[in-house]
Order: sequence, then C-alpha cells, then structure tokens
Amino acid sequence: MAKVGEQLKKPEAGWKRYDDSDGAISYTPSDGWRKATLNDHYLGSSSGSLTNSNGNKFVFSFVGTKLRLILSHSNTYTDKIQITIDNEIIEFFSAKSSSFIHQILSYEKTGLSYGKHYIEVTTVNKPSNSSGYDFRFDALDIDENGQLLHPDEVSSISKLKIGKRIRCHYKALANICGTFSGLGKETSDFISTTSSATPDGDFYFICVDKDHLGRWKLIADRNIQYSISWDTLNSAGVASGSGLPVVLDKDCLTALRLIKGGIGTDKDNEWDKYILSSDLNSSIIAGDNNVWNFKHMYSWSSSTFGTYVERRTVRIDNLSSYEDPKGTIKTVGFRPVLLLVIKYCRNIIFHDNKYKTYDNEWKTISTTLPSKDTFMNDGISDLSTLDRKEQIVTLPMTSSGLGEGKLFKAKVDYKKHFDINRINVK
Repeated sequence: MAKVGEQLKKPEAGWKRYDDSDGAISYTPSDGWRKATLNDHYLGSSSGSLTNSNGNKFVFSFVGTKLRLILSHSNTYTDKIQITIDNEIIEFFSAKSSSFIHQILSYEKTGLSYGKHYIEVTTVNKPSNSSGYDFRFDALDIDENGQLLHPDEVSSISKLKIGKRIRCHYKALANICGTFSGLGKETSDFISTTSSATPDGDFYFICVDKDHLGRWKLIADRNIQYSISWDTLNSAGVASGSGLPVVLDKDCLTALRLIKGGIGTDKDNEWDKYILSSDLNSSIIAGDNNVWNFKHMYSWSSSTFGTYVERRTVRIDNLSSYEDPKGTIKTVGFRPVLLLVIKYCRNIIFHDNKYKTYDNEWKTISTTLPSKDTFMNDGISDLSTLDRKEQIVTLPMTSSGLGEGKLFKAKVDYKKHFDINRINVK
C-alpha cells in the first residue's frame, strides 16, 4: 500500500486513474496554467500552476469514497496547497521536496460517504521562483467503480439547465458521420481537444439556451471530428434544416445539426451569441477557450458565406472564413448542436412535511409546494432507482427454558423489514 510522499506510477488495486488532461477537470484562471511535457509524467504531460498568476486552482467532482492526487515535487514548489471537499477546507499539503521528482502520491483522503463530492485544489503559499510553477498536477485516483465528473456535469437530462453539461460518446470512420450514444454516461476517455479523423471517445454537450420550440439547445465543447466534409454532413442530414433525428435517450426527442456561424461577417448567429459572448448565466467566462476549445481549429457551420453561395462559413475564435463544402481538411472540424425536448414529467417525494428528491442520496428541496421549474430541474426522472429488491435477512434467536424443552424467539422490526413474503425457522 503506497504512502503519501512515495512515487506511485500506476493506480493500486481498488483504484482507477484519470489524467490531468481529462475534460472533467476545470482549471482557473485560464491563463494561470500551462501544459508541461516530460516523459516522467503520467502519459507524458502535466498541468503546471504558474507562479506569476494568482488564485490558481483546479476543480472537479467525483462519485466515490476516496481520492488521491498525484503531483510532481521540487525544491522550488509551494509548501502549502489547500484542498476543499464539499465546500469545506479539509487540510493543506505540500509539493516541496529536496529534489525534482514526479508522480508522487501527494494527498490521500479515504472514508468519505459514498456519493458525489466537489473538490477544489488551490495554491496558498506562492513560491519565491516567480518565473516557474507553484506545482505540477499530474493525475488523480478514485474508487475503481467511481466516476469523475465536471463540476457543471449532469448525468440525467432532467437536470439540464443553462450552463450545465452532459457527456456523450461519438464514434466514426474517416469522412463518415458517425454514431452518437451513451448520453449522460462515461463510456470512454475524451476525444482530444485537437480532435481526430476517426474518433472513438466522449465529449460534452453544453446547455446554452432554449429555441423557439422550447427545445434545449446544447453545443459540443469541441470539434469531435476533422477531415469530414460539409457535403458528408449534409448527406447525413446534419448540416442544415431542422437537424437529423437521433435516439439518445428513451425519454426525450433529439435532433443534431451544425451551429449557425453567420452569413459573412454578421454577428447575429449562434457562434457569436454563445461561443464568444455568453457567460451562460454566470457559469463560465464568456469566450473562454478552456470551455469551448475553439482557438486551434475551424468549425463547420450551416451558413453560406455572403455572396459566396457555393462556400460554407467556418468559424475559429472571433474570425469568420469559408471553405469548399467538398473539402476534407484537418483544419476544419465537426462541432454538433443537439436539440432536445424531454417528453416525460418529473416526480418529487413528500415525506416528513418536506419535499425531497433522490440523487445518490435523499435531498430536501423545499418545505412548501415546489414550483414547476423546481419539478423540472430537481424532480426524480427515473423512479426505477427506488425499486426494492428481494432480500434475505437472518435474525438470531434467543432461547429460554420451558419445562423439558426450550422456547426460541426473535423480534422482527416491521419499520425496517416490510412486505415480508415468507418466514423460515431453522
């Protein structure tokens, strides 16, 4: 069993590892972190907290009971890093050592209650080396049956609202519009933010608005495929119009299309409105590349480019350009928009004069009759989570004298054990 301060290059039995580049980890401020590449890092790179930036922290959530943080240590790194769990400062730990060494088990927390936990890791003491790093964060380990979550991530469509994100899987062959699956599930590693010609991984849909039909509008947080032509997407029904109907969840109606990128240089379009200008109800910094990953590759849009009706608008950062719809180039990618309408109602449980919902645990949401929005945002969408399963319970029996024989008895608590179908005595 590894101890804090020892090198730990792979997760031990009962644990699983996530790299620092995992899309569920959020780094702030965006200019306070830099990727550090080195063969000795886990998977060859880590995230360095820059000393010339203040308030540096990384945040994530996870479902499980235990956590380990893997960092690089150095004699120039900070000796005080603060960890906050579920909005409570738990303790401090250090990344300072006498030598430069990597993949060190720097922090461990076990014995948490099973469920979703919110984590913040923040530099407290800035080291004197103002041109270097506070520390390098390399990886984290959690329960082998746990799940890493972005702080704004939801796993159920019933929890969607502006600023929330939901995971989805995408798999495709070169220049073919692929298949979407696993909405709300962790299926595999994330598709690289630099995309792929043959992707097979997860990404996030981020909820940005509702359209004129009342459908949730979600935009992919990255280009999920490059070297795919607009014509290919159009043939699949994705490029324009009302979108391609797809089945991603039995309880909602969904369609996929491209983002509206503007006709020429106009600003009245989805790219400028959501990618560049919206803070999504104060949940993000508007135009944050760490959220949208839009600075290194153009995205196909559904729009034609001004008078060049034979060309299609492509967008990168705050720039507009155009490309031949037949083109299959590495610098232009597919960033889908998902339109979603939920076709069922939610449920809230009234118990002990309180209105409650269930999300890994019972939570009180109101003491008065909830509003429609509360039902929609916080209600239970899947009552199967409350299904009771058959259970066999063994109760010890005590004996007492009764003439020449003995009387055996046991007390059954009907508040705990209900719907009893059979009692066997042995």
